[in-house]
Amino acid sequence: MKIIPVQTFPYYSQSQNINFAGKNKLNNIIISRIQLETLLMEGKSVKEIASLHGINEQRIYKLIKLFSLKTPRRNKYPSLNDLKQKFDSTLPDLIKQGKSINEISQLISENKNTIIKWLKINLPEGLRAIKKEQHLNFLKSNYSDEEIARMTGIKSTSVRNMRYQLKISRPNPEKELNEKLLNEYIQTSTSANELSELMGWRKDKTRRYIKKYQLQETLDNNLKKSILDLVNQGLGKYKTANLLNIAEPTLNKILKKYGMETVFEDRRINKINTILSLKQQGLTIKQISQKTGIPIRSITHYSTLKK
Repeated sequence: MKIIPVQTFPYYSQSQNINFAGKNKLNNIIISRIQLETLLMEGKSVKEIASLHGINEQRIYKLIKLFSLKTPRRNKYPSLNDLKQKFDSTLPDLIKQGKSINEISQLISENKNTIIKWLKINLPEGLRAIKKEQHLNFLKSNYSDEEIARMTGIKSTSVRNMRYQLKISRPNPEKELNEKLLNEYIQTSTSANELSELMGWRKDKTRRYIKKYQLQETLDNNLKKSILDLVNQGLGKYKTANLLNIAEPTLNKILKKYGMETVFEDRRINKINTILSLKQQGLTIKQISQKTGIPIRSITHYSTLKK
């Protein structure tokens, strides 16, 4: 293996000039220590120097290390020491007024990260109060836990813990819409199956909501009212069951459950008494039918049964 002396490398020339080919490889580019130091002092970044001379950035870093140079720090924002007097005179009053970090940043035209740093050092209680108010506003909004975590810079698990401690439930637009539709459809529904079809839910989900919001009594009242309305219209059990979309034996069970077994029989007896009463007044079968709306055939049938 051939060992090449260190002195043969161009990096270690006595004049501290560096000769190597850049990206264009057409010319040998020479950058001296003074040139590099001057560019760095002017505030040029490594990327800008590399682009200016057509050299790879890694080579610039090697030169900086070789010449024991330092890249000057380019502060984007002023230091706390420069702003201390301004912050000391303005921030406490703004915090007492209940201003948020963003509002304070806009009012004094300073970066909010710098304001937060000052608060951490000089007024941590004020920072905690601002954060608490900010978190409360976020928790009461329609943002999800993940969105709040990104905006506030905390973990989503911390957001959930805050919800639990403050007893603020997560916003659920779908749940609010479901509750609105449920309150609307429950007024006309007579059974869980009918409500399930209207809502577009599975039957088990519908039963769960009925139990959760205690809606069974409302459904029962709607069903009883529907049955009585159909009975008053003169419909029999068979037609009533068809209109309610249930079987006739099921209707009998419902009538027994609500103590309404005699509803149809009571209506039949009232109909017979009405026919007989009108017949005693001397009205014909046709006249009775026109007055009561009962078919002629039914009037004849009930009259025959009575005889």
